[in-house]
Amino acid sequence: METRTGTAFDEHYTLIEKGDRLVRQSVVSVMASHDRIQRSRTLAADSQSWNRQHRRRWTAALAAVIGKKLRDGCLPSEPPLRIIGGPGTGHRCVVCEGKLRPTHLMVELLANGNETLLMHGDCFANWNAALGIGHSGGAIRSVRTG
Repeated sequence: METRTGTAFDEHYTLIEKGDRLVRQSVVSVMASHDRIQRSRTLAADSQSWNRQHRRRWTAALAAVIGKKLRDGCLPSEPPLRIIGGPGTGHRCVVCEGKLRPTHLMVELLANGNETLLMHGDCFANWNAALGIGHSGGAIRSVRTG
């Protein structure tokens, strides 16, 4: 009987040691997770701050580009006849000259003289602000492709 009792005790002791080891590993994992979460929060805050600064600089630079293009007649100085929004088609934006990727909001404008202009949603908002007008025309409709 002593061997059975000794074996049961050994198995019981082994399980207790294994449980203790798992608890220690869990505590280490939890602490590492807390550290990672804190680093992630710090990086997110830094990223948001960078985005705010970048957006301010980008908006100021874009305003200068829009002003020049308005003065040069490259952009219309009148509100569009029609505004349609949808995903980018790979064409170039008439404002910033960047590519209108499918992941970007693209705004298609029918300007006076039946000229069609394509621009990013942000570029449209800045152009619209430069004109000093809000959208006062008909309904804006979304165009879905696919």
